Amino acid sequence: GCVIDKNFEPEYDKLQILPFLLEKITKLQHTLNNDYISIHIRRTDHIFLAKKRNKFMQLNEFYKFIELFPNKSIYVATDNLETYKTIQNKFPKRVILKYHQNNPNLLRQTSLEDAIIDLYMCIGSSEFMGTTWSSFSDLIIKLRK
Repeated sequence: GCVIDKNFEPEYDKLQILPFLLEKITKLQHTLNNDYISIHIRRTDHIFLAKKRNKFMQLNEFYKFIELFPNKSIYVATDNLETYKTIQNKFPKRVILKYHQNNPNLLRQTSLEDAIIDLYMCIGSSEFMGTTWSSFSDLIIKLRK
């Protein structure tokens, strides 16, 4: 949506993914046998406001979701390497894809390309759990429908 114009409705059906990104996403999905769950854990620039508004999600909330699907691989979409490593350490046999190229000097530590990959990987998963009060998670939920 649009904060400025509440009546603005994006035309998501007009989105077109570039062929080289579609190829990357297809390979990642194939690596996960096209049968995986996904989580979006937004951390970096989100923590302060989420905590202030009492919307911050603890990792144990994501763990409960993950444990509902014990036989599925996990795709972790996050903007924070530390968060990724924590999930990977807790579920080492289920988090098999490597984290994106990381730039800890940026507030959001991943690139726009990585965000697009995360978006489509989460859309293509069999089950999804996002971060409360995150427009990125909201977009994934909308596009999954």
